[in-house]
Amino acid sequence: MSVKFNNKRPSHDLEAGDDDEHHELQPKGGKEAPSAPKVRQTPGQYIRSAPGRVKDSFSKDCCLGCMKDNLKVLLLILAIFAGTALGFGLRAQGFHLVPRKVMYVSFIGDVFLNMLKIVILPLIVSSLVSGLAALESQTSGKIGARAVIYYFTTTVMAVILGIALVEIIRPGDVGKRHANGTAIPQVASSPTEPTTTVDTFLDLIRNMFPPNLVEATFKQHKTALLPPKGFNSSWFPNDTGTLPDYSGFIIESKKIDGINIMGLVVFSILFGITISRLGEKGKPLKLFFDSLNEVTMSIVGTIMWLAPLGITFLVAGQVLKVEDFGAMLEQLGMYFGTVLLGLLLHAFIVLPAIFFAFTRHNPYTYIVGSMQAFATGFATSSSSATLPITIRCVEEKNGVDPRISRFVLPVGKFFN
Repeated sequence: MSVKFNNKRPSHDLEAGDDDEHHELQPKGGKEAPSAPKVRQTPGQYIRSAPGRVKDSFSKDCCLGCMKDNLKVLLLILAIFAGTALGFGLRAQGFHLVPRKVMYVSFIGDVFLNMLKIVILPLIVSSLVSGLAALESQTSGKIGARAVIYYFTTTVMAVILGIALVEIIRPGDVGKRHANGTAIPQVASSPTEPTTTVDTFLDLIRNMFPPNLVEATFKQHKTALLPPKGFNSSWFPNDTGTLPDYSGFIIESKKIDGINIMGLVVFSILFGITISRLGEKGKPLKLFFDSLNEVTMSIVGTIMWLAPLGITFLVAGQVLKVEDFGAMLEQLGMYFGTVLLGLLLHAFIVLPAIFFAFTRHNPYTYIVGSMQAFATGFATSSSSATLPITIRCVEEKNGVDPRISRFVLPVGKFFN
């Protein structure tokens, strides 16, 4: 997949009107004036001049410029730590024992999360349509095929990495006993809703082609399996590793709450490709979706200035909602560590290696440019809420062509 970078003009290029000044500096006869000979420093002089070079590299203007460019990222990181400190401080005051106080603390964070989620629908539709409308149908097909192959490959690699870590660490075995050897009482898991792999796959295809586009903005299809008359739970074997038999269950189609992302993505892709094929006839629609996308991104930029406040109370609320940190760490500590290790390996080794293999550029420069999206995702635990910030980061910080980012990232949201 091709990536477009923001290439700045080299500093040695002459601006328009600089030719006269350049010729005035030339000596008569057309020969350049001899440059002053360079003074070679001794090792001792070079070492003694190091503080001055470091001072020049980290000048006041340089530091201020760096802080200004990454101000939102710094504020988000500070907000995560501030929210954690606030949550533990309020726990010490007994706030976690009163549900209404927990709700009050979480209120600002919930409002901020809703503000991010409300722009998801117009962002996905406008970004996909405007991005594909600006591409030729053949180009969009190549980009789409490469995106699907990339997401499928990285998903398989993530699954393999997760299975390998679980087999090596075995977090489930560690959490079954206390440090003194006594068994930890296991909480009985609630019965899950019966489902099959085939039904899940068929629901995926059904959601790709919703019968009502308006309904797809807040409902999605799901196949439900209802037990027949005379159902006995003993039909299902316990802990035998075999799959239960649902062949005798009654199949019922129902609508559940939630945006049908897949249906909207497929419709937007077809809509954008059709606008591109129409040429001049589709130009008014293209301009409309371009404007809609710019307005949506502007709204996202405004919301992100409220992110430090929202994330502070969002994290504090999550800290208050945990009933017992000691028991949670004892039972889930190894599981949490395994998941965190897998995420770090996949995000900072596997994916950067793929990036470097295809682009020959430093992948960690891109990661630094996307830190605002990382921090938002960590605080909100929502890929949907992070999508607007991700698009903004890759376009403004990393210089990715908007036609690529506005097509590939919403598709990646579906794969996620």
